[in-house]
Amino acid sequence: MIRDRKPKETNMGSNGTFSIRYVVNGVTRACDWQWPRSETALWSMSEREGIAWDPIGKLDEKGREVLLDKFGLTAAAEELPLDVIGAMSPAALEKRRRRLETERGLPRIEVMSDTMGSHFSASLAA
Repeated sequence: MIRDRKPKETNMGSNGTFSIRYVVNGVTRACDWQWPRSETALWSMSEREGIAWDPIGKLDEKGREVLLDKFGLTAAAEELPLDVIGAMSPAALEKRRRRLETERGLPRIEVMSDTMGSHFSASLAA
């Protein structure tokens, strides 16, 4: 039996974590968005230590670059400084990408969370 290896999209409902993983100098890190969204919701950073993920602080410039790349927003980087992108939910970043796709004729991309065991669309992470 051949299994479909495409990540299964999960409806996270009204809460969860949307993570984007990346590696720097052999260390696995992630940009994390947690909700329900509050007025103070921001992207945060975490680092993998063994099987645990430890918080390491607010979104930094490397994290900003990771978000711009993952959401295909490098063309709009000047409009999305660290303080702006740091407060934009995955759903808002996806919406910005859709606008670029329409305005510039860019190909459509679907951004999925890298959250372990729960790959879901950015549109579900408000």
